[in-house]
Amino acid sequence: MNKRSLISPLSVFGFVAVLTVQPLRSAPPSDLVIDGVPAIPDTILQGTAPYWKIDENFFMGWEPKTNAMLIDSMGKETRQVHILKSPEGESTLTTAFPENIAGASFMPQIGSPIVFAADHYGDEFYQLYSLDPITGQTQLLTDGDSRNDGTVYDHTGKQIAFLSTMSGGRYEVIYVMNPRDPDSRRVIMTPENDGWLVEDWAHDGGHILALHLTWYAGYLWSINTTSGETRLLTNTPETQKYFLEARYTPDDKGIFGLVLGVHGVITIEYLPLENNGPIRKVPPNVFDALDMELSPDGVWMAYVTGKKETQTLHVFNTITGEEQPKIPLAPALFARLRWTEDNTQLGFNYGSAAMPFQAYSYNVQTRQVTQWTHTDISSLPTAQVKPELIKMRSFDELEISGYLYRPDPQKFPGKRPVVISIHGGPSAEYVPEYLGAYNYYLDTLGVALFYPNVRGSTGFGARFASLDDGLKREDSVKDIGAVLDWIATDPRLDSSRVGIQGGSYGGYMTLATLFHYGNRVRCGSDMMGFTDFVTLLRNTKKWWQPSARRELGDERVPEMNKFLEGISPLNHAADIHDPLMITAGKSDPRVPASESDQMVKAMRAQNGIIWYMLGEEEGHGFHRATDAQYQFAAETYFFETYLLPEKRVTPLAPESITTVPAKFGTPAPTGPD
Repeated sequence: MNKRSLISPLSVFGFVAVLTVQPLRSAPPSDLVIDGVPAIPDTILQGTAPYWKIDENFFMGWEPKTNAMLIDSMGKETRQVHILKSPEGESTLTTAFPENIAGASFMPQIGSPIVFAADHYGDEFYQLYSLDPITGQTQLLTDGDSRNDGTVYDHTGKQIAFLSTMSGGRYEVIYVMNPRDPDSRRVIMTPENDGWLVEDWAHDGGHILALHLTWYAGYLWSINTTSGETRLLTNTPETQKYFLEARYTPDDKGIFGLVLGVHGVITIEYLPLENNGPIRKVPPNVFDALDMELSPDGVWMAYVTGKKETQTLHVFNTITGEEQPKIPLAPALFARLRWTEDNTQLGFNYGSAAMPFQAYSYNVQTRQVTQWTHTDISSLPTAQVKPELIKMRSFDELEISGYLYRPDPQKFPGKRPVVISIHGGPSAEYVPEYLGAYNYYLDTLGVALFYPNVRGSTGFGARFASLDDGLKREDSVKDIGAVLDWIATDPRLDSSRVGIQGGSYGGYMTLATLFHYGNRVRCGSDMMGFTDFVTLLRNTKKWWQPSARRELGDERVPEMNKFLEGISPLNHAADIHDPLMITAGKSDPRVPASESDQMVKAMRAQNGIIWYMLGEEEGHGFHRATDAQYQFAAETYFFETYLLPEKRVTPLAPESITTVPAKFGTPAPTGPD
């Protein structure tokens, strides 16, 4: 949860979709390997094109001397960095990299250079670069082979700290470096376990604030940037709390932090480090904090509260204890809070289900909100579609929920087909955001979209998130059975025409749904999903293995290995009789393309209907404009072919499968949970 990092931390097997802006073409891009996918009709290629012209523009940071904004927007083929000198003014393209820019920021106080991160073909071996925005000169700061992320700047603009695998270990070590002198980089700490994040620099430049996340607590450490000496700051029973993020005060005599408490409560707390430090105030009665950021002088604290899509932005004075008047923005989604060096303006991203994310600012002196970037969505009919929060009981009476988007009933009367789209993670949560190209399903296909948050999702408390752990893995698949039950009760939905879709962990869930509930769904689309737990855990990149094994189970334990093999979709390929589309990225470091290859081979062996698309220049998600658009058009054609017809295209499986199939009831071996 390190909000200052160049690269946002991702869940174990999360999947991120991106918006692009390029025109579609009838032939597939040259880097896509197409197997079993028919030619895409021009009606779909051209019909989906307008939805890809709606771009999200993300605020990334401020130029410290001029208060110009650094913006992440779509370039010709990949996302690049732009400088915007004034609200809704003309932007200047700063980078023209062949790959997506994963994050960028000016150095504090000084400005130049810009430090940014980029990988190669989505392999997530992020390299750090410095860029002179005037000359355009770029310099590689890392070794070109390792994975580097979590970059945090000191308060003077002279140094950065970051996590890296350059030392060749399993866990990322902590480096410091002057970005103007790459040869200055050096290791200051080599952790013996994973879960470390760099949170902040002390203002004297002599220490960094590090956070070590475990299952039980989030410990705060001070690391001396000269000697590497470490000191545990949360060393008493009163301070051993679950810190989620933390910031030094300007005098380095205290720390503000977000603290996770019981029942999922997140508070903002102040931890004094010295007895003679000034008294700092925290916002009272906050139990649902999501983010916070201090102004450089430590006077102002911006913080976000709320749940799901009803988040609210606040600005609080840590000296007087007074809160600024309510910021005139409707509750929605807020991200990436950053202050200007002169402490007057707060930059942030703001979006909702009806509006793609755009860059905004709030001025604490004038108390004015200003929108800096804009994209026109007025021409699309679903600009104002609002999702419905649906709650239901699962097989064990646990309440689960999800968000349903319905097509216009006047344009599409009668029972509507449904696509269930399952998020990745599983430690993630679907929160209503702008649907982007998937609005085409509502506008043109008349297909309803349902986004469930099954057990294992975050945002519903620690117990809910743990209910799919270990031998309870398939309980989350049973939750999809409950979703299917609920769809059958809604008179406006057609339970005989249900498709399933998911990316990454959601791809596994898609495959599991197809072999457990095949007669209750028509077809499925698996994007970068894993097909065999054991081969995944063995072959995923080594920096993902510890967190993957904690979440999914340790395949090195014989009992767990047997259990994981028993629930792996690859070993149930013969039970999948519905059409299947699989999308994979050749450079995917989390879910290797071999996971998809082996499933395609198994489906081909039984003459199953399968469309396969491999991006040779893609990783864990398609990020290049033309690749992403073509994959979306192909998936749309897939659902149009197998989901929309009134009559099922393929026959039912030999035996009808009911709500909770018998195969769920097979005894599980004893072992670690």
